[in-house]
Amino acid sequence: MLRSTLFTLASLSLVAQTPKTEAKPSPKPAVAAAPAPSAPKAEDKIIAKVGNELIRESDIELGLQAATPQQRQQMESKPEAREQYIKSFAEFRLLVAKGKKENLQNSESFKKKLAFATDQIIASELMARDAEGLKQKLAMSDDDIKAYYDAHKDKFQTTGDLYSARHILVKVKANDQDKEGNTDAEAKAKIAKIQAELKAGKKLADLAKEYSDDPGSKNNGGLYENFPAEQMVKEFGDAVKSQPIGVVGEPVKTQFGYHIIEVTAKTPKGTLKPLESVKADIQKIIGPERQEQVWKDYLDGIKKEIPYEFYGEPKTSAAKTDVPANATPKVAPKTAAQPKSAGAKAKKAAPAAKKNS
Repeated sequence: MLRSTLFTLASLSLVAQTPKTEAKPSPKPAVAAAPAPSAPKAEDKIIAKVGNELIRESDIELGLQAATPQQRQQMESKPEAREQYIKSFAEFRLLVAKGKKENLQNSESFKKKLAFATDQIIASELMARDAEGLKQKLAMSDDDIKAYYDAHKDKFQTTGDLYSARHILVKVKANDQDKEGNTDAEAKAKIAKIQAELKAGKKLADLAKEYSDDPGSKNNGGLYENFPAEQMVKEFGDAVKSQPIGVVGEPVKTQFGYHIIEVTAKTPKGTLKPLESVKADIQKIIGPERQEQVWKDYLDGIKKEIPYEFYGEPKTSAAKTDVPANATPKVAPKTAAQPKSAGAKAKKAAPAAKKNS
C-alpha cells in the first residue's frame, strides 16, 4: 500500500512540476530608480478565539493548502461553502484545545501516530525532490516506441479487411411526423442533382461538405477511415466490399436514407498497421512496464546506500504448526464429568447393531 501511495505521489508530482527556466538579467537603468513604496500589509483578521488562542485568517489559508483543488474552487465560487469551512476549522481548533487540555499529546498512541505522520512527510519530501529525475526516466522517446513496434509486429496486424470510404447521405424521413430529412421523392431529386455535379467534375469530398446529412463525416469530406465493413449497416457494408476503389458507385438506400459512396482504400487482413496509427496503443502498453522498472531501479539505488532485508509476513508460531495437516486426530478420553446415562445408552445400542449386521 505504501509503495503504491508513494508511486502515485511521484506521478502526481511529475505532472504538477514543470522545468524551471533561468531568469534573464534585466538591463541596468542609466539612473538608479527610487525604491518602490512597500505595499501596506493586509490586516490578519481574527476569525475566532479558542481558549487563549486567536484563530486568524492566515490560519484558515494555511489549512486550505490541505484541501483539494476542487474543494478550493468550490469555496472560492460559493461563499456559503467557505463560511462552512471557516466554521468547521474553528471547531477543529476547539477539539485540538480540548485534546491538549487532556494531555493527549503526551500519550503513546499520539507519539506513534505523530512519528508515522512525520515519516510520511519525509518520504513525500524525498519523492518531490526526485520527481524531475523520475519524470525524465518515465518519458518515452520515439525510438522506444519504434523498438517495441518492431519487436511485436504480430500484435499490430489487421484481423480483418479494413476499408476507407467517403460518402454523402441524403436523409429520408422515417415518417410524416419526422421533422428532419426529406421525403423519398425529395431525396431522389437531391441525389440526382449531386450525381450531375459529380459528372461535371466536382469532387465527392467537396460535395459532402455541402450536401451530406451525416454529422459524423460531413465536415471531413464524408470520410470514414479503416473500418470493418461489418461495422456499418448491411447495405452500406455490402456496397463498400463490392465497389472498386476510387469509383463513385450507384446510390445505396439504407434505413437512414440514400448514400453515394466512394471507396478510397482497402487494407487486407494481416496487414501491418502503420506505426503512427498504433503509437498511442504502444504508449499504453509500455507505460505501466516502464513505471514498474523506473520504480524498481529507484529503490535498488536506495538499497545500495541503506542496508535492507525483507522477510515477508511473519510466520505462525511453531506450536500451531507442529501437527501435520494430514494427521488423524485422537479420540478424546472419557472424563469423570461424562454422564453415566450416555454410557448406558451406548452399551444398549451395541448388541442391537451387532444383531442387525
